Amino acid sequence: MNDYQKQLDKYNNFPEHRNKAEQYLEKYWLDKNELNEVWLKIKNRIFNKDFRHLPDPVINKDLDVIILKGGIVLYDKEFELFQSCMKSVGDNYFIILEDYDENNPPHSSGPPYRFKFPVNITWEEMTSGGDSYMLSYDVFLRPIRNYFVFGDSGAWGKYAGSDYEWPLDIIGFDKKYSDLFHDKFEIPEDDMKDLMRWTAFYGMKLPGYE
Repeated sequence: MNDYQKQLDKYNNFPEHRNKAEQYLEKYWLDKNELNEVWLKIKNRIFNKDFRHLPDPVINKDLDVIILKGGIVLYDKEFELFQSCMKSVGDNYFIILEDYDENNPPHSSGPPYRFKFPVNITWEEMTSGGDSYMLSYDVFLRPIRNYFVFGDSGAWGKYAGSDYEWPLDIIGFDKKYSDLFHDKFEIPEDDMKDLMRWTAFYGMKLPGYE
């Protein structure tokens, strides 16, 4: 018995999209038992288990951090950078887990999403759930959800804080991989002024620019 029926039922009024969404969910949905038994332990190695919302610290204190401007969970070029890092640190799988409190839903756009992907997946396949009104559009293109993204190595994680007044991507990683991640994820000079202002708004400091 799958546990993505609520997510699938969102597409009941769009039968031409529902079949494709179901095929996608069958392949990439993260089962709740696996989430609880495997992935939450890894998540707690990266993310502060007491995190509720920004400006609470989201990355554990012993990790290095990069903060970038956010907007959506992943961009295509950004995914390529993460994919390169994942291969370097030895990940086999990574997950995209919505930050969602079922007792206090952060939005009214339906039930939360959680997915498990192989590291070698292509961007085209990962976003193959479809276009408007379809699952991939809802997950990858609508800035109304916040996500935890991390691999099975436990070496890194990203919090995609898209549904905030000032959206931030907060990347944490084991310090032994600092050179790898800092080389891949440089702050664009044009973004610096906004990032200084946005992090200050949350009472945060931009790492490396305190």
